[in-house]
Amino acid sequence: MLFRSYWLNFGPHLFPGPDTVLGRLVTGAGLRTSEVTGSTLALSFRGRLLSSGRTWSYPLLLPMSPSARASLTRAGCAIRRGVRGYAQAGRPRPGETAADVRQRLLAFEDGRSFAEHLGPLHSDADAILRAAIRRVSAEPEELSAGAGMAQFAATFSRPGTSMHHNLPGGASRLVQALAGAIGEIGRAHV
Repeated sequence: MLFRSYWLNFGPHLFPGPDTVLGRLVTGAGLRTSEVTGSTLALSFRGRLLSSGRTWSYPLLLPMSPSARASLTRAGCAIRRGVRGYAQAGRPRPGETAADVRQRLLAFEDGRSFAEHLGPLHSDADAILRAAIRRVSAEPEELSAGAGMAQFAATFSRPGTSMHHNLPGGASRLVQALAGAIGEIGRAHV
């Protein structure tokens, strides 16, 4: 869905747990999520697979030029700073409702694209980050900086936290279940 000049993706591959708004929608639709086990931080580049260790070390371990390493490291630092800002924006303030916090997170860094947040990248660093962003959302130029931070915040979260669930059978199962429920409501009122 195109909103202003950014695409919004409503088909997540990672879901929060059952005690969240989306989790309750999944449960209410008669579905269940399963906890994702293992790492969400694996990376394969030019035949080198990295699936453990600290992500800050990945640029040092990948087969790339020094300028590509520097570009990926700089982008990684920008992402980490953005994720910290996103986490800070998500902390409830005295007297706030959960809806207030969600609204602030939706507005976080929505005035520029994720590509603008990262700045110019070496082609190898661009290829790695573009692949990570595309798998769940859109091109970095089409995605707000805040949505990119939200994606990486989920990726960096530890196993067992809210964003480490998926929907067995794929995200389209939720859309199908909701469409079926809407159809039943419509038929009941005809």
